[in-house]
Amino acid sequence: MSSSKAQPASEAGSTPPPSPDTPLGADRPPRPAPAFLRLWPVRLLGWLILLTTAPALIIAPMTFEQQLVLSIGIFLAALFVNRFRGHFAGLVLMLLSVIVSSRYTYWRITETMYMDNIVDLVLGVGLLMAELYAFVVLLLGYIQTAWPLGRKPSPLPADPAEWPSIDLYDLAPASRTPL
Repeated sequence: MSSSKAQPASEAGSTPPPSPDTPLGADRPPRPAPAFLRLWPVRLLGWLILLTTAPALIIAPMTFEQQLVLSIGIFLAALFVNRFRGHFAGLVLMLLSVIVSSRYTYWRITETMYMDNIVDLVLGVGLLMAELYAFVVLLLGYIQTAWPLGRKPSPLPADPAEWPSIDLYDLAPASRTPL
């Protein structure tokens, strides 16, 4: 029989144990996405599946149980994809977010905009406009961050006197300063 002894932390591994404030799994680097996803037939198949199923997922009416299954499926897919690193994982998470947000927006426009009086109509349209604005901001933010440029910062000159400067008093107008 072999006896197992507890090894000191210095012998057990080279990394110290994570602190209680460290998120779960943050001590391990995420895995890269599988190499077969770089093949063009796989990408083409993925696009075809996406373009045929996404509209159906967005506009299909569902019962509570079906909506629950879809929500859990998207949540589990997001957890699975989040384990990978790289650009692909971020794009898939953005896509899942857009599908869920599009589904809500479609439901909000088609199912909740039947109003009985003018006050309900005005308030409902105002709230809908705010939600559509938030949806457009979400889409524009994803477009802006989907393919970052990856520019390197330019170094500052060695002499601090040559650094750019700003006048903080010009940023905030004084109480008696005309705009």
